[in-house]
Amino acid sequence: MEESLLSMSDLEAISNNYEQIKALFKKKHPEAETVLAQAFEKTVSQITSELNAKKNTSENIRAEVSQAKSKLWAMCGEKICAYIKTIDVGASKILLEILNQQQKILKENSGSNEAMQALEEELINTRREMDQILIAAETLENTARSLREENAKLKDRVSGTPEDLEAQMQQLQEENEKYLQKIISLSKEKADSCLSKETSGGNYAAPKATREKIRENKKSISRNNSGLSIKDLTLKQLKEFIEEIYTSKEKFDQKCIETHQAKETMEEYMYSYLNQKYGLKSLIQDWISAIVKAVEKYEPEDPDVLLFAKIIRHQIEENYRKVFQEVRKTSLQLLKIHLKNKFPYMQEKAVKELLNTKTEGELEEEEWKSIVTYMYNQADSEYLQSLLTENAERNSTRALKIQGKTTLKYTNFVNLLLEFQVTGHDQLLEPFREKFLMIDTDNQGILITKQFSELLAVLDILEENERLIKFVDPFDTGKITFSDCVSTLLSHQMEYKGNFVSIIYKLYSEKH
Repeated sequence: MEESLLSMSDLEAISNNYEQIKALFKKKHPEAETVLAQAFEKTVSQITSELNAKKNTSENIRAEVSQAKSKLWAMCGEKICAYIKTIDVGASKILLEILNQQQKILKENSGSNEAMQALEEELINTRREMDQILIAAETLENTARSLREENAKLKDRVSGTPEDLEAQMQQLQEENEKYLQKIISLSKEKADSCLSKETSGGNYAAPKATREKIRENKKSISRNNSGLSIKDLTLKQLKEFIEEIYTSKEKFDQKCIETHQAKETMEEYMYSYLNQKYGLKSLIQDWISAIVKAVEKYEPEDPDVLLFAKIIRHQIEENYRKVFQEVRKTSLQLLKIHLKNKFPYMQEKAVKELLNTKTEGELEEEEWKSIVTYMYNQADSEYLQSLLTENAERNSTRALKIQGKTTLKYTNFVNLLLEFQVTGHDQLLEPFREKFLMIDTDNQGILITKQFSELLAVLDILEENERLIKFVDPFDTGKITFSDCVSTLLSHQMEYKGNFVSIIYKLYSEKH
């Protein structure tokens, strides 16, 4: 018999089983022993030869070995069916049908296993290609950096030199841009490809690894900022990025809900988002540095940037941006209503044109007062009107002052409302943040289940522990973000001084 690819343990198991079948036949049909032995020897020899022949030609030898073992066990099944047939023909038919169905299912699974094997090999090849691309991208980036340094030296040398040298410098700058775009394109294309394959398996969120990556990147950014110049983002570029990450984060959170995975904080997700978009560590750090720099620059003057800054610092919950959307929407609707009341016979098309003129230009005092009076209670309305009037007078032209008119840019009007909203909400959450940071001592914006229970104990509502944990972490992920804590506790009502209020409002009232 040829040396077999089948293991000795497999052959021994099959042989022992066949010997037991032979013993059964011998009791009833002694003459069958020799025939059975010859049949076993012939079948094993044939299957072993076929398997050895496929050794160097088959793409999946493991599958071939499995099929060989299946055939040998099927032979045992056929012989036991033959024995049972001498005792009970009906039972023999039933057993034979069972064995045939098992063989059929095995063949179907064999096809699936081969497909899975092919996919695994494809994924390995893709990962190998990605490694090669990233190495090439790093090389291209180093080349681009060298060219930038040469460009800087040329600038120093050609101050006041002929125009042909200036043209050479321009050419070098264009080459730098081409290299950089190629780096981004290559790294993004392969990183996106592999990330999509790996996330399709269900490992969508990896909170611990992400938090460690954030800490590492923060240290690296701090070191880089001390010695390197960071690209300057315009306010428009920064706000476009903020909108992109808001939209992407909403889709990610929905995916987490569907797959019962833990959510990430906005800070965590910003790193994940940039990693998926650019792939290269150096590019990610450059972008993070640029974003941090731009946020620090523009948050004093733009409420959207201010809100984003407070979200990534775990000071305001992510859902609060929906309040901003509602303020913008309501302001526009109230302005339209005011114009319709002021001009009741104006056609709808003319009202829309006037509305566009107002939103792209100036509001008159009666218009902004009408909107504010409707949107806010008396105390807030009076405070906002004084704030808006002060801003309008400070930015009013001399001609308008002579006419006794006070106008205010619509964009300034909306921004002042948004700034009022975010400042007020920040003050409301301040007492709660103090309690939260007693538990979240590293200010990562994340609590595990045990820490959330500790927070409820600090808030003196530990009796609500079981109910609130089910609400804030319905899939038992063991990870609870600052935003989820705030959203949950704002909706949790309790009696306070004869009224039902949230625990967060209660904390604010006790402090003020």
